[in-house]
Amino acid sequence: MSYECSFSLEFWLAEGEPYDRSDLALNAQGKPTSVYSAICMAIRDPGWCEHAREWLREALGGIAVEDAMPEILLDVAEKIDTCGTLKSPVDVWLTPGGEVTVEVWDEL
Repeated sequence: MSYECSFSLEFWLAEGEPYDRSDLALNAQGKPTSVYSAICMAIRDPGWCEHAREWLREALGGIAVEDAMPEILLDVAEKIDTCGTLKSPVDVWLTPGGEVTVEVWDEL
């Protein structure tokens, strides 16, 4: 089952993201608490990029996942506006079928 991402603005961008913050928005366990931070962490993970490469090629207009700016992927996530869970961690879809996701965690 999938759900519309009807969350606050802070769910998508933590305070200061993406330009007025030098760190990622992470909880005490080092998990991302905003979609933007989750995307930034995912892009840095070679395994995630390998999995996402083919699925996201069309959404990114041919740009390699590793070269994509997080803002581009954030825009993709906002347009798809779908998640698979409503409880933490929320899996935010970056592809229409949910083949590629990022997880957003509670701040606790």
